[in-house]
Amino acid sequence: MAVSNLLADPRYLKFRERYYDNFEQYVLDNCPYTPTWQQIDFCRACQVPGARVAVASGHGCFGKGTMMHLWTGEDIPVEKIEIGFPLIGDDGEPRVVLSTCHGQENMYRFYFWGGKSHVYNESHILCLLNSERQVCEIPVREFLSWGADKRSSFVAYRPYPYSIFLERPAIEPITRVEYVGFDDYYGFTLDGNHRFLSDDYMVLRNTGKSFCLAWLLDWNMRVFPHSNALLTATNIEQARSVVWKYLDGVIEAVDSMYPWMAGFFIKETRRYYARGYKDSWYVLPKTASKSAPENLAGQHNNNLLIVVDEASGVDDAIHGVLRGALTHRRNRYIMTSQPTRPAGHFADAMTRLAKQDGSDAGIYTAITMNSEESPLVGLRFIKEKLEEYGGHHSPEYQIKVLGRFPDNMVGYLIARQWAEDCQYNTINFSDGDWGYVLLADVAEGMHRDSSVCHIVRMGGQDKERRVESVSCEEFLDMNEIAFARYIASKYHEYPNLTIAVDGDGAGRTVILELEGVGIPVTQIHWGLPCYTKAAQARYVNLRAYAHCKLREAIYDRRFRGPRSRKFVDQASKLPFEIDERGRYKMETKERMRAKGIKSPDLCDTCCFAFLVDYIPAETGIKRNTRINEFYEMARAMQGEEQWA
Repeated sequence: MAVSNLLADPRYLKFRERYYDNFEQYVLDNCPYTPTWQQIDFCRACQVPGARVAVASGHGCFGKGTMMHLWTGEDIPVEKIEIGFPLIGDDGEPRVVLSTCHGQENMYRFYFWGGKSHVYNESHILCLLNSERQVCEIPVREFLSWGADKRSSFVAYRPYPYSIFLERPAIEPITRVEYVGFDDYYGFTLDGNHRFLSDDYMVLRNTGKSFCLAWLLDWNMRVFPHSNALLTATNIEQARSVVWKYLDGVIEAVDSMYPWMAGFFIKETRRYYARGYKDSWYVLPKTASKSAPENLAGQHNNNLLIVVDEASGVDDAIHGVLRGALTHRRNRYIMTSQPTRPAGHFADAMTRLAKQDGSDAGIYTAITMNSEESPLVGLRFIKEKLEEYGGHHSPEYQIKVLGRFPDNMVGYLIARQWAEDCQYNTINFSDGDWGYVLLADVAEGMHRDSSVCHIVRMGGQDKERRVESVSCEEFLDMNEIAFARYIASKYHEYPNLTIAVDGDGAGRTVILELEGVGIPVTQIHWGLPCYTKAAQARYVNLRAYAHCKLREAIYDRRFRGPRSRKFVDQASKLPFEIDERGRYKMETKERMRAKGIKSPDLCDTCCFAFLVDYIPAETGIKRNTRINEFYEMARAMQGEEQWA
């Protein structure tokens, strides 16, 4: 049957009539699991003809040891699952792992009639059959709120033919549920319809983040003949690997509901289209390139849908090109993003261009998907992110979890009151687990910046790192060689002193002088990227990482700063931003100078403390003769003018 015949098919005409401008009903009727109230709000906003929607969003699983059955035939515990692993879907086809997660939450063990049991976290989605043998997907926390009678009408199940081959019942009533405590959970995101089989071939469920966008693209494609849709983002490969893959599951679900429609809509790697209308009835994923915004031009259609993912990072010129295509009253423009940038079209859509309740003013329906309010996000996840990002006041927490623009986005990284208070913190060190560290920042020229020699006591690692300022000296007119000799004198005074020097610019001369007499030096090159992928996802470079670690230590009272007005002034004037990828980025010193902010030399040395390690002071003192000679030279110069 040709597509033209589809358009005249009474079944299709009835299908179109039911879902015309009714995206909410499309999802409720055809999605194999129940959407959340936040997703329903999104559906209702998008279905309005001419919709302009901006969604600011923040971010279910299994107990450790839960066995999963791979497509390859191997059984593996859930905590060993990695990206790319193939599991078995409920249709016997492979389901590929797209991402993994780990956290802690209230855990429950479900016991089944056949003797097996599984441990789930309270946010996990159960895949069950009701009394009419219909598949229902229900969060554990909702199931636990039911009475015994209602629970008894739902059963777990195994798909044919696995129940026959294994000589196990096709259905498994839940005999009891037992709370097992607050513990680790492990999970992952799958492609397809997110259903897969455990090691005993019971059907389990996995949730997908890009639910809304994948269903929206399919709805626009099927319900509006000869429609066009564009999915774009600054990183289209990321959108393609998530939203585009989730679209596979949506297509599978809808085709199974309407088998007479199967095969009329074809999805390829870079295009989703109607058979016979590849160039006129389609969905396209395209990169939102700042260098070539005109590549997105030329899209005009009465039923044009434009979806901009990661919209906060998309240049305004690109938004302008895209919105220039909205020439028909039914065109829809949907933006989703973390609110990473306080300026630009997405920020405007969430604020001054947003519709106000009870008013006709405004253009965009602005929706905030707060992870704290989502039924799919566990309490432990929220607690972990509060700790990881540094509390509700943290811009990162407000962006990535609360889904809103942070309070101090256009301000400074560290509050002045924090900088003042940290000068009086009491730092406790474990016996023997601390050492002395000298942190040096070398001035880039006489009479401009100061060279700083900052000695601290340091203990602990990572989130337990503790730092206490011992002495902090500044030298405005000291040249690099004299500064190196001064550092050498301190190396002689403190047991097992670790020396760290800014290795860029003038610091190179100091490092060469010290290493020339056998003094080991840790070089700081904080323009480099972070060492781990997790840190690279949060910080633009080591400079941003070190500043944020200083901020966290001050907030946690693990840092005592030098008692200096200059330290307070510098620490409270550290401009930063969150880039389009949600990463911390410190403002360059050139831009700081343009704003009248001097180079924060003293504060920089405080940040160095989170990039170096220490040698425990009590493990003994190791020096050599050459260093002692250098030390005597330095001492002899102490009365000279250049030491002033």
